[in-house]
Amino acid sequence: MVATMNTMQVSRQIRHMAALATVTDGNAIFAPDSVVVVGQRIPQEVMPDLIFPVCFVQYRGYDTPFPNARVVHRSRFELAIIVDNAFDPYGEAGMIGVARADATYATGMGAMEIFDELERDGGQFRQNGSENGLAIVEFTAGSSGPEDFNIAGVSLQGIRAELVVMHANEDGEYTNPVSMTATDAGSGSVDLAWVAGPNRYDCGGVYIRRAAGATAPDTTVDGDEVGWVDWGTTTYTDSPGTGEFSYSIWHAFDPDTQAAAGSHPDAADSTTYSTGKVTATETVT
Repeated sequence: MVATMNTMQVSRQIRHMAALATVTDGNAIFAPDSVVVVGQRIPQEVMPDLIFPVCFVQYRGYDTPFPNARVVHRSRFELAIIVDNAFDPYGEAGMIGVARADATYATGMGAMEIFDELERDGGQFRQNGSENGLAIVEFTAGSSGPEDFNIAGVSLQGIRAELVVMHANEDGEYTNPVSMTATDAGSGSVDLAWVAGPNRYDCGGVYIRRAAGATAPDTTVDGDEVGWVDWGTTTYTDSPGTGEFSYSIWHAFDPDTQAAAGSHPDAADSTTYSTGKVTATETVT
């Protein structure tokens, strides 16, 4: 069970890194929803909703290279980088690329160009150190070279690549917020400020709840929901009226559970929130 959980954690981390990948001019390579973690096969039903190019992430197993440190795993993942080749029967545009379709995503790039951007020095996967809990040790193209894909009756062209990572076979605990202050802002408002814990690939945001009096909400369903801010924001102004109020904040994780930017996971789903919280109390005038 632990290995399975860690496999999914690492898979999501690779998905996150691929979604952050950019070309040399800074534009994103993949649309956020076009990097997909898959099981044994690529599900046909996801294809109509994707923007090309697409990157599928598939787990291929692990070994323990250090017998005296079995906690360290060397895991292998296959990336299938696929471009839309429906009107290009010979595959030239699919592999080499055509004009950029828009200024946001690299939808006009060929699979080989995308591979080069990911692999180049400074690219998202050409790293020697650790990043958010894993170390990229190898990123190579598949030995079979370019190949045809036919998914849901669509003719596609792509290339497979292998990503080898080193990671600890332990469930990393979600980081907790460090501290929070509440300052009376007058007119029934209070200014909240906090220090977040270390960033992780699956940090979703900060969840804020409030209770009247000197006792802060103990869980993510106690008191009243105040707000939700995306990761990186460290302040919030609330307007509860006058009186004494107490606040609690939690880190929320696994952005895959969020329906849209600015939304938060179900408050009752404790598995997506940090086990620790920080609190602050202030009398508002």
